[in-house]
Amino acid sequence: MPETSASGPAPGRLVLFDLDAQRFGFRIDNLIEIGTVGAARPASDLPGYISGITLSRGREVPILDLRALLGFPLRRLSASTPLIVMRVGAQAIGLAVDTVSNIHTAAGAWHPFPKGAVPEDRNPYTGVTRIENDLLLILDEQMLLPVARAEKEAA
Repeated sequence: MPETSASGPAPGRLVLFDLDAQRFGFRIDNLIEIGTVGAARPASDLPGYISGITLSRGREVPILDLRALLGFPLRRLSASTPLIVMRVGAQAIGLAVDTVSNIHTAAGAWHPFPKGAVPEDRNPYTGVTRIENDLLLILDEQMLLPVARAEKEAA
């Protein structure tokens, strides 16, 4: 059973990654694999929040650029761009990031992401925890596509 506190249960095992020198994490419950973008094809026939399509374990996987979704300056994706492939609902989705650092077991409790800090329909964050001296934002991969759709509709 996960450790608990007044704030919430420990987030458990997390895959840690960086975007623009900021640290983030996903719970590994829905992790399929960690790799690279590889030989991606453009996504001209797909929604604008999808950067391309790549292969993961023999199946086509859409690529969502987390820099674009979270409002960081854009960088061009390359074959060597790190990719975290997660199960989102019934499908797999590749999440392009700057670097993947490791799998970490978060021993401490986490705090829910502050309500009102981000509009509810555009909030991909589930919580905040501390790893060593870093504050870590924990993303909810299940919210990424709804957030991407809401951002596109608002634009």
